[in-house]
Amino acid sequence: MDEVNDTVDYGPAISRVATEIELGNLDEAKAIAESMPARIKKKKIKNAEYTRNSAEKNSKARKYTYQDLIELFKRDGFIDRYTGLRLVIPPSLRMISRAIPDAFPFHSNWAEGKCHDSYWDLSATADHLRPVAAGGCDDDENLVSTSMAANIQKNSISLDSLGWKLYSAGDDDNWDGLSRFFIAQCELHPEVLEVQYFSQWYRAVSKMVDIQRENGS
Repeated sequence: MDEVNDTVDYGPAISRVATEIELGNLDEAKAIAESMPARIKKKKIKNAEYTRNSAEKNSKARKYTYQDLIELFKRDGFIDRYTGLRLVIPPSLRMISRAIPDAFPFHSNWAEGKCHDSYWDLSATADHLRPVAAGGCDDDENLVSTSMAANIQKNSISLDSLGWKLYSAGDDDNWDGLSRFFIAQCELHPEVLEVQYFSQWYRAVSKMVDIQRENGS
């Protein structure tokens, strides 16, 4: 079984970074972020605008809302179904970059050297198991959560052809993709909600968290 190339397990470290930020220990959060290993770049990764669309290039796939995405990520337990590793919802990574920009930088196009390497392996996105362009259905059963790095490597190739396997969904009671961290940071720093990106994600994530609370999760 071939493994997904260039994947680093950043999950434990990013969880510690978020915890230290919540505790107000920014120097400790910076130290952890700076100690996170660099990715082994076996293949050139193009900019994020290409990455976000690569798996559905020339297809007629629908555009997903943040609500659609958070429901998918929750269903899959916030793990990468191609690697079994933890994922983080995109706005949580952005909040970390906001808190410790020098140690955990963000760049709008994820430019090498200007954006923290872990964005590629941690940032959750959606992928079609069987690409729509190859006849796959554009429905929830054909969608899985994965990282940007795995998404671009898979592109329009089947798992069998790649020698990859599909991992079982995780348990969102054990890992929430730093969803509650994101909500807490927005409430601590309400000025971020003036930015449409954060406000839209906040509405979607808040709805999921509220439902979990109602269900006693």
